[in-house]
Order: sequence, then C-alpha cells, then structure tokens
Amino acid sequence: MRVGDGDILARLYGTGGMMDVLVRDGFRVSCAFSGLFEPFNLLELELSQMGSVLLPEDVLGVERLSFYCRDYRRYRWMCWVSLFALRHMRFYDEKLLSLLVGALRTDPKRREGVLRVRFKLEFLILSGFKPKFLGEEVGRGTLKVRLSDGGVGEDGEVEVEGSVLRALVRLHSGEGRVRYSGRALAKMDELLEKLIEYHTK
Repeated sequence: MRVGDGDILARLYGTGGMMDVLVRDGFRVSCAFSGLFEPFNLLELELSQMGSVLLPEDVLGVERLSFYCRDYRRYRWMCWVSLFALRHMRFYDEKLLSLLVGALRTDPKRREGVLRVRFKLEFLILSGFKPKFLGEEVGRGTLKVRLSDGGVGEDGEVEVEGSVLRALVRLHSGEGRVRYSGRALAKMDELLEKLIEYHTK
C-alpha cells in the first residue's frame, strides 16, 4: 500500500507472523528495495524496529514469485491465496508458510475450484484441526456436521449431503484424479469456510 509521496507499507507473513513493514521511498526507482516488495515475492529480510514500525535494513534473498503472474487466471489465483493468508494466517508456522508458497507457485490451469478446496482443507489440518468425518464411514442422505470437531451427528450445526463429505474424503486421500461438479465444489467450499471461521475466531 502506498503511503505518503513514495513510501510503501507492505504487509508480510513470516517468522514474525503477520507484520507491517514500512519501505521508505519504496515507489521510487532510486530506492535500493525498488521492485522487491511487489506482491507475492518471497523475501529473506533483515529488519530493524523504530517504535512500533518495522523497517527493512537489508534483503538477504529474494524469489520473485510475482513473475509467475503470466496471465489473469494465474494472477487471480495468487491474489486469492494471498488474501486468504491475510485473513487467516495470524501466527507463524513453517508448514503454513510452505503451504502458502507452494500454492503461489502452482499454476491453477482449469483446476482452481479443486485447488481452493484442497488448500482450505490442508490449512485446517496444518492449523491443528482435522475434521473427524475424514476418518469416519460417511453415510448417505442429508447429514449434520459439528463445527467443534467435524464429526457427524444429530447435534451437528451444519447440514450437508453425505456425497459432499465423501468427496472431501477422496480429495484428502488423493484417490487419483476425480472430477467434481461446480455444485459439489461450492458445497465443499461452503462447509470448509464455516469450519475455518469457527476455528480461527
């Protein structure tokens, strides 16, 4: 985000969790950091702190993931991944960072819906919450899922078709290449959003 005449306020996810870094004159080509703080880039930084403000002192390494934005589909996917991280990745975890970087490197091609669902499911599991239905025999018809543990039971708060849960189980287990309808992906996404919202409050 641009602040003042030429400064950049960059929001970064890393070993300090989610943090804001002020890059003085970052929009000016004369700045030593010009272009490095483009969206999506992976940086190894040396930071200093002035009050509550973090400032970059040196860049020890850079992987220009921004170069992967070859077309609109790829750009849209990388924006979605980054916005998800901004909303939900508050604290640093090496596995979550690996998930994030891996997703940014992935070309979605025509699989964006599947990749979104898989990303959200992996995020939940790496965050310490593995829905119980992933390890249970899932019945047919309309079922109720508990937000607290992801188990199926009459005390569940979210109604979902058994076919949706079975699709998530197949996706998690990696059973070959399975085609999912747009409706099935939307229902899987809806359930995962509710679980994420419940467990990241």
